[in-house]
Amino acid sequence: MEELEQLRIFIESGDMNAALTLLDELDDMNRDALIRNIKRHMVRLLQHLIKRDVEGRTTRSWETTIANALDDIYDWNHRRKSGSQIAPDDELAGVLAEAWRRALREASAELPQEPRDLTALVNRDELLDRALSMIISHDPRS
Repeated sequence: MEELEQLRIFIESGDMNAALTLLDELDDMNRDALIRNIKRHMVRLLQHLIKRDVEGRTTRSWETTIANALDDIYDWNHRRKSGSQIAPDDELAGVLAEAWRRALREASAELPQEPRDLTALVNRDELLDRALSMIISHDPRS
């Protein structure tokens, strides 16, 4: 990774300001990648919640996918050693809202409705609130 090579050069040359700036950039890049992974699992969670609401039923497979998505979101959002969150709850709500449109597309691929038709069948705000509550309260260790 050329950023690490550049960091070594900055440190060896004593340019601590440049090294710290590069460390901040690397931290931002890492955080953005973590948030993208969280969002990917949120799409999967929402997709199955949408299908469950629209069809008024569930399957063991859907429930397993929901549980796995919650586990994955938890894993990506919590630091292993400290247990602190990468994204606080209010930021998770924003990422979840961003995942909505893609989740509609994914759900519509498995339902007879088009994404625009699903919006009339599902209460977006209620479902997002429910999903966020599931994410916040989920702890795979318990």
